[in-house]
Formats: sequence, structure tokens, C-alpha cells
Amino acid sequence: ASDSFVLTVSAVNDTPTISNIADRTIGQDTGTGSIAFTIGDVETSTSSLSLTASSSNTSLVSNASIAFGGSGANRTVAITPAAGQSGTTTITVTVSDGTASASDTFVLTVSSTDVAPTITSQPASVTVVAGASASFSVAATGSPAPAYQWRLNGAAIAGATGSSYAVSGAQVSHAGTYTVVVSNAAGSVTSAGATLTVNDAIAIIAQPESQTIAKGTKATLSVTATGSGLGYQWFAGEAGDVTAPITGATSAAYTTPKLSTTKGYWVRVSGAGQSVDSVTALVSVVDAPRTGSGSVKRGNRATEAAPVLSASTAADGTFAVMIGQDGTLQMLAIDAASGVLIDAGGVPVDDAGNFSFPAAGLGTVTGQVAGSLVSGSVVGTDITFSGTIAAVDGSTQNLAGWYNGVVVNSSNDEVIVVVGADGTAFVLAYTAGSAAGGLFLVDTSGAVNVTLPDGRALNLSISGASGRMSGTTVAAGRTDKVSGNRAGDALEKRLVNTSVRAQVRSGDGLMVAGFVVSGTGNKRVLIRAVGPTLANFGLSGVLANPVVALFRQGETTALARNDDWSSAANAADVAATASAVGAFRLASGSKDAALLVDLPAGNYTAQVSGASGETGMALVEVYDVDSGGALPTNLANISMRGIAGNGDDLVIAGFVVTGNAPKQVLIRAVGPELSRFGLAGVAADPYLTIFSRMDGKEVQIATNNDWGVDAAAVSVAGDQVGAFKLASGSKSSAMVIWLEPGVYTAQASSNIGSSGVAIVEVYEVQ
Repeated sequence: ASDSFVLTVSAVNDTPTISNIADRTIGQDTGTGSIAFTIGDVETSTSSLSLTASSSNTSLVSNASIAFGGSGANRTVAITPAAGQSGTTTITVTVSDGTASASDTFVLTVSSTDVAPTITSQPASVTVVAGASASFSVAATGSPAPAYQWRLNGAAIAGATGSSYAVSGAQVSHAGTYTVVVSNAAGSVTSAGATLTVNDAIAIIAQPESQTIAKGTKATLSVTATGSGLGYQWFAGEAGDVTAPITGATSAAYTTPKLSTTKGYWVRVSGAGQSVDSVTALVSVVDAPRTGSGSVKRGNRATEAAPVLSASTAADGTFAVMIGQDGTLQMLAIDAASGVLIDAGGVPVDDAGNFSFPAAGLGTVTGQVAGSLVSGSVVGTDITFSGTIAAVDGSTQNLAGWYNGVVVNSSNDEVIVVVGADGTAFVLAYTAGSAAGGLFLVDTSGAVNVTLPDGRALNLSISGASGRMSGTTVAAGRTDKVSGNRAGDALEKRLVNTSVRAQVRSGDGLMVAGFVVSGTGNKRVLIRAVGPTLANFGLSGVLANPVVALFRQGETTALARNDDWSSAANAADVAATASAVGAFRLASGSKDAALLVDLPAGNYTAQVSGASGETGMALVEVYDVDSGGALPTNLANISMRGIAGNGDDLVIAGFVVTGNAPKQVLIRAVGPELSRFGLAGVAADPYLTIFSRMDGKEVQIATNNDWGVDAAAVSVAGDQVGAFKLASGSKSSAMVIWLEPGVYTAQASSNIGSSGVAIVEVYEVQ
């Protein structure tokens, strides 16, 4: 049996929904900002729902100061309390679909006390390349609005008082930990540390150098660069042409295969998201010079053993020859008993291998190169010589050549080594007017450690890649340094950047720095007269306001003059140039003086005086601004005039020797002879001391009192450079000395206590 009935479901209006809004506490005179909540309805679109709000305490929060935002289901409410009011109010937020409604309430507390800051977003660490910009930022809340102070490694940064801080042109000195202190009247909070890492910008400080090698030999190229995380890739061809990368050539040095033709190579240095290309190093391949060696004999002995490669030989003497790429011959021969027999160069060799030349004190030398043999005699004597020409592809082929060296800090002592490709080395040393030598062995590393027949020991190192010879000579318990270069290799040795420190007085006591610009074209020179800034280096009694004037020799009108460097029209260029040549900084507004001028070849003097006749200690500097370039001009032959006494009354002349080889210089401290030029109060007995700067310290390397101790060498050098003559028996001091590239000072003091006007001169000899 069945029964049926009707069920009617009547439509009803569902009530809207609203999410819970949490209670809030804010500081007086601040707003809540946007407070998020959500609404919804089953039947009604959220966009059609309406929102209203009411405050239970309208004196604190009026209904009109309650604002809604957002759209759809996601809504916000922002409340702005009345100015200067505090207390609590219940905020009711109601959502309605037009028929039904739902509400949520929350309590808003407006505190009359300040709210300490709270950091809501910490600064983040940054890594940049030197020269790039870096920035840090922080977000914080608090009442009243907080203030900010950024710090680097705990020290406050001047002017860094915003919520963000930027470092422009970051350098290694900017690296460290950055924090920010956020504070208001209610308290303070320090952020977490953010690290700034500054990677050095890649810079090539030593380019791969072009070189000339013998056909069938290898070349080793190298680059020196600074930067972080460096990588290398060598290429064949011209710089910038990346079509020929060399497989496996990914280090700072690259050794080529054996070459038969001239080629170019370059390297790209990369790291930290950047790269720098080197210049092209041209490896020029030429026919190899051939070297040979053997024994020298006296008398008509029919047979004699070949020279033993040790400290002495069984023959009367030994010799070495080198036949250059131009076909000419050089020859050195030494007699075991009496010293050098033959020293000749540029001797032509004909197509049959014959050669002939006059040898001083002996007569005519004739000889022949026949295949691998070389032999000959001195016409009209019983002197003969014979030996072999070494093959060019022997075990020491990369070292082969003729090396000329000097004993550093000596007057004219020399060391000559002729290296054969077969491991032989002819060694000849001139010291104090005597000579000794012989045939020895050189190992594949370039080491030549020998004892000559006269007992002196030579410990030398030969580098085929650089063409350099270095080491020491030991004689009579004294060790001296040896430095030299392979003949035919390009040499650079220049005298640059001079300075003098002395007392500036009136009359003939003015400080005068003389220098010579040689060659053709113009040379840019920076001249500075430093007085007040010397106090920063602990010196007292400095010249308060120096003036510098530049004169050309023979002229009485100054080419240029300056008093107070920073007031000059080119002050910015002066500062930039000083930084470029490594000069210490002069503060803007200081009373020091400076000139930046372009000078043609000629003789010049820079005179320093007090602006109002003041006296005191000053430093005058002359910088060769163009010294890094291959220019036809050169700064040479410098002189300094000042008061030579004792204590602070010294004439201290500083100068720099640059390049890749020792330079022979003539240094003089002249006093008595200055009276010839009308100067009064001259130093009667100046004493000369030479110092070299080594590892940040001044090391004394030579002294002289009375130039007649080495009169012959000083006179010859003086005539060569055109210096005025020193009187025989004069108390002036002078020396001829070989100096390696480096920083030097020549100091003139008084040997008798009383001070006087003296001049220190430094001349290029070789």
C-alpha cells in the first residue's frame, strides 16, 4: 500500500560572514594602517555586500575616521584616531546583503605612551666589484617615527641617517659589516649585520711581454693581474680576436710549442663577472745566434786536452765567441795568468767563415768558423785558439746568449757570461781592475755556481724567458749583488721622480732643485713645494707658506709660479696627477705650492722660498708624469741645492731608477766649488751618503768623503755627462755607482760640523 505527500523547501536568506579582526594597540597620533579581513555570502556576490563601521568612543575615533578598502572578498579597514587623544574604543564592523547582516568587533587601544621601534625587514648582505655601488635598507615601526644611524664595523657613518644607505664607488676599504640603529623616545634596536664584500676589480699590472726567440725554440709568456677569483684563457692572434683559443692554456703563464714563424698571443683574465684583455705579445722568431767556446794556447805544443769544465782549465786560457743574426762575431778570451787577451765585437765573417780583427796589445787575430769548429791565431805570435760551435737545439737552448752584467753598488765592476745551447758557460769577471774567468757548466734551470781562478765565487741565475742575469759575487768575505741582461734584448732604465728636503733660508739659502729634460717633444712634469703638510709626518720647524717658481737655465723671468696649490686654475688636474704618480695627498686649502707644466727639452730649476721671507724645512718634488710611456723625452740629471750641516740641516735628494736593468749614475755633493759661481757660505767639507729603500727601511749602501778617492772614475763620468769639473784635492764628495731599479736618497751633510750651502747632483752615465 502506498501514500504520497508534497515536501516544499522554502527559500531563506543566508546571513553574510565576516572574519575575525584581532584587537589592536597603537601609539597616540598614529593610525592603524590597513587591517585585512574577509567577507562572504552564499547567495550574494561579495561585490554587492556593503560594509559599515561604528565606534563606541567617538571622541577617540569618530565613525567618519574609519575607512574601508579592498574589493571582493578581501577587504581592509584603516582607523585614524583623533589627534592628541588616547584611550580605548570598540570598533564594530558590519557586513550586510541588504536583508541580513553579520558583525565583528575588536578593541582598539590608543596608548598615550611611545612605542619602541621594531624592525620588520632586516638589511641584506651585498657583494660588488670595486667601483660599483652597493645599498642597504631597513624597515621598522615605532611611535613616534624612529630615527636611523648606520654603522660600519660598529663605527657610526657620518650623514647615514635614513632608512637606506648607499655606498657609491665601493672600494676594499668600504668592505665590512653594516648595521643600523633604529631609535625613538621609547627605545632603540640594532639590526642584524649585513656584510659588504668588495671584490677587487680585475686589473692587469704586468702585461705579457713581446720577445724574440730562436727558430725551433719555445717562448714562455706570463701575465700578472689583481682581482678576485681570477681565471685565464690564452689566445693566438691579435688581442680581442677570440677565434683561436688555445686548449689547456688556462693559467697565468703559457709556454708556446716550438715555433718556426712569428706569432702573436694574448690572454683574457676573467673573474667576479668581469673580464680584461691583455695586449698582444709578439713572439718574433729569428735565426738563432750561435755560441762557441774553447781553449787558448801558447807555444807550439802539438796536442793538449780540451778545457775541463770546472774552476780551472788545462789550457793557458779560454775563449768564447758568438755569431749573431747579422753574421758578425763577438769574441772574449782570457789568459789564465795575465787576464783578458781579446775583447772584440762587430767583427765581420765572410761567406767562407773567415774573420780578422786587430787585438789591442797583441796584433791581428785571424780565424775561421768551419761547420761546428772555430779556430785561429794571433799573427806573429805563438797564441792559437780552437773550440766548437754549439748546436742551437741543445739542453740549454732557451738560455743561450751573451749576458752583460754589473756588480750592483760598485763603480765599474762587470760580469760577462756567454751561455751555449750545449750547457757550457764562459764566465768572465772584472773587479777592481783585475779579471778572472774560464769555462764552466750551466744547468738547465740557468744556475751558474762557480769559483774563478782568483778565488772569487759567483752564484748566478740565468733566465732565458726574461733575458735576465742575477745573483751574487763573493770575494774576501764580502758579498755583492750581480745584475745584468742578455745582449740584444730591449733595455729600459730611467731616472725619474726626484725630491729634496732641506732648510729654506733667505739669500743664497733658497732651496733650488735643478733637472734636465732630454730628448725631443714635451714632457709633463709635476713640481711640488711642500711645507705645512710635512708636519703630518712628525717634522717640526716646517716652512709655513712656500712659494715655488720655475726657471729655464739662463733666464731670470719665471716660466711659472705658484703660492697655495689649491687656488690654481688647474688644481683638480694637480690633485689627479699627484694621485696617479703616487704622491702623498695635499689637503685642499693647504699653503703648499705646486705646478703642473709641459716642458720642452732643456735645463730647469725650481726655486722654493717663503711667501713673506719665512724660513723653515721644505720638500721640493719633481715627478716625471709621462715616465710610464715610451716617449722620446726623459727626465735626467737632477740637482738639489740647500743647507748641508747635521741633524735636520741635511740636503736629502730622493730619486727613483725605473726599468729592467741597472743604471750607472754619477752622484756628487759639491760645496767648495760653488764659490766660483758667486755663492757665499758654501759647505767646506760635504759628506755624501747613499741610501736604498728596502722593505720600507732606509739601508745605507755607499759613502764618500773627498772625491779624489775615486778620482779617475768620477772625472771620466763627469766629462761624459758634461758636469763642471771638481778641483783636485777639493773636499767635495762624489762617486760613480751602478744602481738597480728602486728608490734612493743621496744625503749631503757636513763632515766638520758647521753647515753651508751645498748641491747634490745625480747624473745618468749609462
